[in-house]
Order: sequence, then C-alpha cells, then structure tokens
Amino acid sequence: MHHYLEFRAIHYSYRGGAEALRGVDLRISHGEHVALIGGNGAGKSTLLLLADGLLMPSAGEVIVGGIKVEQSTLHVIRQNVGLVFQDPDNQLFMSTVEEDVAFGPRNMGLSEEEISRRVIEALRKVDAEGLLHRDSFRLSGGEKRRVAIATTLSMTPSIILMDEPSANLDPKSRRRLIELLRAFDHTLLVATHDMDLAEELCQRVVVLNKGQIVADGKKEEIFRRKELLESCSLEQPYAYR
Repeated sequence: MHHYLEFRAIHYSYRGGAEALRGVDLRISHGEHVALIGGNGAGKSTLLLLADGLLMPSAGEVIVGGIKVEQSTLHVIRQNVGLVFQDPDNQLFMSTVEEDVAFGPRNMGLSEEEISRRVIEALRKVDAEGLLHRDSFRLSGGEKRRVAIATTLSMTPSIILMDEPSANLDPKSRRRLIELLRAFDHTLLVATHDMDLAEELCQRVVVLNKGQIVADGKKEEIFRRKELLESCSLEQPYAYR
C-alpha cells in the first residue's frame, strides 16, 4: 500500500455537540513527518481518530493509500495505520509488556515465531528490550510511552499517528522520544502542543483552529508567524523567539 493519508472535505460532530471539524482538506505524502498543532478543542485528536477508523466522518472521506476508511476496510486500514494514544494506559491492558506488544500481531493470525520476532524488534527500536517480562502497569511514564509505541510498531504500520507523545514525560524521556521518532522511516502525523518537539521532529506544520486548517506549510514559515500562533493559543518554539 502506498503510504499516503488524505482527508477530503471532512466534517465531524460529536453527538449533541458542536462541529469538531469543519471542511478539513489535507494530504500527507509517503515519508512525511507532519506536526498537527492547535489549542485545546481545535480538533487534533478527532482527526487522528478518524484516520484510524475509530470515528467515522459526518461528511467527507478519509483515504489511506487509495483505500477509503469505512467499516468494511478497517481490517486493512489498521494493518497500515498505527495510532499511539495520548495516555499510554489506554493502550496497555495485558499482564506483561510481552503480551501487550504481541497482542496486535497475534490478532493478525501470525505464527508464534513471527510474533516473537516482531515483539523483540519493536521493543529494541524503542530501547525497551529489558522490559519484556515486566508488569505493564508498574512501568514509569516514560517506559509506558515507549511500550505503547512498541505495540504500534509490532504491527509494522506504514503510517504512524501520535497524540501528544511528549505529554507527562521528564526531559530525559522526552529527548529519547524525539531521537526515536526522528529515526522512523514511516509517514508520521503528530498532534501536539509541544512546539519545540514539533520544530525538532517535523519539516511540515499544519495549524488547526476551531475545526479548520488555518495554515499549512514548512515549519520555518509557520513558526515565524507569531500573531497566527498566538491567535490559536500557541507559542513560538524557543528557537524562533
């Protein structure tokens, strides 16, 4: 599957609530690292959930590698799109790290040999091989974040979506996370309030405000626009102040 992600005229309204997304058009090409920034309630998390098929748009289409995201295609979509939630506890629910990371590949019907290979490889990529037999619920915040990423990597997705990946991390864990994500060859869409992470990790920045895209361009262009960022309740990265 070609690793592109496209949102076409997307609208989404939560039941009984205001419209969370209003006519979003966005295409992310193979291999791009894109930061999706915006204030609270801008629609960032909603857009990620739509991309993984956990929500379906009220109007418009989400396309992954030429395949429309709909109930009948979810099995294919989720083999190619991996979502890392903001709270790792929403992603870790088995007794051990090994079982958590193996859960996705096991549900794909892979052999136990292939599952074991994927588990070790995914944990190695996030520098967490030593956590293999640990209790998932007794990990530190940074360890949980790395294992949550490993649960996604074990599915070998072509597109990775991340919701506030640096939330609640100490400086050392945050630095290790940035180094890890920089090394990914995957297509990457990161929703974040962390402007410095966005500046270090992504070359393209998309600004979402009140459910609409208000800016989309190279990070140098976006981050120099102080008034735009402030109007969206955002600050400039430290390097641009």
